[in-house]
Amino acid sequence: MTELYINKWLLHKSYFGINLFHNQNDNPDQRISEDINSFVNLTITLFLGLLSSVMTLASFLFMLWALSGDTKFQLFGLEINIHGYFVWIAVIYSIVGTLITYIVGKRLTVLDYLQEKKEANFRFALMRLRESAESIALYEGNRYEKSVFRNAIEEVVKNFNAIIAVTRNLKSWNSLYINISTILPIAAALPKFFAKEVHLGGLMQIHSAFIQVKLALSFLISSFSVIASYKAVISRLVEFNQHVEMWNNKIINSNLRLSYQGDRGIHLKNIELRLPNNKILLNNLTISFERGQSYLITGRNGSGKSTLIKLIKGIWPFANGKIELPEEPKLFFIPQKIYMPLGTLKGILAYPFEEIDEDLVKDLLKQFNIAYLENRLNDEEPWATNLSVGEQQKISILRAIIAGPKILIMDESTSALTEKDEELAFNLIKKFLPNTTIVSVGHRSSLRKYHSYEINLEGL
Repeated sequence: MTELYINKWLLHKSYFGINLFHNQNDNPDQRISEDINSFVNLTITLFLGLLSSVMTLASFLFMLWALSGDTKFQLFGLEINIHGYFVWIAVIYSIVGTLITYIVGKRLTVLDYLQEKKEANFRFALMRLRESAESIALYEGNRYEKSVFRNAIEEVVKNFNAIIAVTRNLKSWNSLYINISTILPIAAALPKFFAKEVHLGGLMQIHSAFIQVKLALSFLISSFSVIASYKAVISRLVEFNQHVEMWNNKIINSNLRLSYQGDRGIHLKNIELRLPNNKILLNNLTISFERGQSYLITGRNGSGKSTLIKLIKGIWPFANGKIELPEEPKLFFIPQKIYMPLGTLKGILAYPFEEIDEDLVKDLLKQFNIAYLENRLNDEEPWATNLSVGEQQKISILRAIIAGPKILIMDESTSALTEKDEELAFNLIKKFLPNTTIVSVGHRSSLRKYHSYEINLEGL
């Protein structure tokens, strides 16, 4: 089941897409890692409990029915004869008890759902402190972070107190329900006992069988807290599925048309580029990126530069128009936000592939003035924190060179480099990728000299 959900999360890059609907989605990783585990465990618990109740009911129902005999009484001058009198009492009592249990505890499902969400948000806040430890320390943001944690934990405690209140009421009612059920069969059988229709031993048999039948019929009452948690877990998993389907439908039903034609570069025709809220960023855009040429995309912040290259990469369905790509395009993307996967430095340089020419890697490290990393290629370290942002950008650029793409898209990929290192980076790209189409996004004026053409989105 975990594998199924992981596959869904990876399909059509849903791990990226569902984040665009962040107001409706929270902590998908927690839903996969914890909610599935809870779902499986609770399913087993409830199944075994239900099976036990069914077996108990099958064992004692007919016994109680036989012990009940016929019960006659007068009502408004009519003589009424009820067979299985004690069975009907157990059924009616269990139904009434179940209804009251639902009324008392119906908020528990929502509270359990919110508790999982709030606890996950608290863990996420703690994780962000660990991931951004250096920046927070330099900002001296302890007080601010402490207030974030305090607010998060207060939400957790507030919701937990509400759960305690509902659970207390539920337990109180359950206790009363059990105590009444202990007396009820005796009280119902006393007329028969005084009429000498049932002896003391029979009275005890009726009491014992009634308790067992009542226990079996009270499965929903005794398992209500578990069922509430189960329903909350199912709601979170169903919601995850809905968000994945929402993204998949966006991808599948997008008005953006893709075609693959020869080896002619990239051509965008009549593109209307939008945000998820349907705000238009670019309208009626037609541009071409010819094979082997280099292009610099510029424009003010928010003009759609980064969104445009996401569109070219195929992860932005909020658009109309047509994109023509080369057949079997080997396209590589260097994002603005650097990603350093877990593993060895050698594995990071090979990412997202597995095989790598180690001699080429060592040669590139030397040419990019980071030969000191050569002896650490097979070391597993938290590279995202052990390397500076500039070093990480160098690794990302070398990763692209090693991949050898036909089309290279760079989003502010040299922003943390010195101008000297930036020049070295583009010289290495041109040396090792002479026939690659390069599309860059950037603000630095120094970038212009490394590109054949500049496209300013403010003028389109």
